[in-house]
Amino acid sequence: MNASATPTARRRSWRCTDPALHRFSGEFRAGRSETRGSHANLGDCAMKEEVSVQTVSPRFLAAVSRKVALGGIGAAWRPALDHVWAFLRTQPGLRTDGHNVFLYEHPAQRSDPMEVHFGVEVVRDFAPSGEVKPVRTPAGEVAQATHVGPYERLGQTHDAIHDWAKAKNRTFAGKSWEIYGDWDEDPGKLETTVLYLLS
Repeated sequence: MNASATPTARRRSWRCTDPALHRFSGEFRAGRSETRGSHANLGDCAMKEEVSVQTVSPRFLAAVSRKVALGGIGAAWRPALDHVWAFLRTQPGLRTDGHNVFLYEHPAQRSDPMEVHFGVEVVRDFAPSGEVKPVRTPAGEVAQATHVGPYERLGQTHDAIHDWAKAKNRTFAGKSWEIYGDWDEDPGKLETTVLYLLS
């Protein structure tokens, strides 16, 4: 299955505007976190993102990790995901309907490189193979919002979560991730779930 999507990663401390992020080829399937929690509607955001507090379980990923300098994600994600998908094609049953997930480990200083795990959800752990290694998204309480619309506006959802955290006096625990849904030729129907681990 060929698809196109954009793994944009914009947040208040890290804003990535590389034009190369606007499209990429990959293999996507939709998915949702199994979560529970209460909802708080911000209402003022352009896409009217709803931020909720959820409790999530870890997701198993097959991922290639890169230390990425500010502005460098656009050059890093495609070769990383190419490695992951090449590996998965040799491992029948490891992936069923898993989707692409980018896990970000935020540096203490904005000028420091950020470790990014470019991954695809799989059904279990596995033995590492070259650069492809098993990674898990964090478990615990998160601030979560679903972005519906073009990927170049994904930063609005990150901003909405940051605004929510400021209003609620909540702090983040240094990790966030994006879960990319099914590709759609209509950019207005694209869905990306954004999660920030809460302290």
